[in-house]
Amino acid sequence: MDMSVDYRLMIKNLQEMETLFVAFSQTTRMPYVECDEETFDDQLWLFSTEQGVKDTAQKFLEKGYPIYGVSFEKERLGAFFAE
Repeated sequence: MDMSVDYRLMIKNLQEMETLFVAFSQTTRMPYVECDEETFDDQLWLFSTEQGVKDTAQKFLEKGYPIYGVSFEKERLGAFFAE
């Protein structure tokens, strides 16, 4: 079974979202990213709902990683991904 990710579908879904929630580090005030141990690809935490980012922030806080969610409206997403 092929477990690869269809990035085209993900990008299409991102383009159609009205609001996107991004996990930010309270320490750096930058988007929270993790580095994949096998591929060394940085992974950004994106959410489709405010509750999703809040629930994840609580789990990360329990592990000692304080994060918070920042919302980006559709009009600002291009600028966010370009930086």
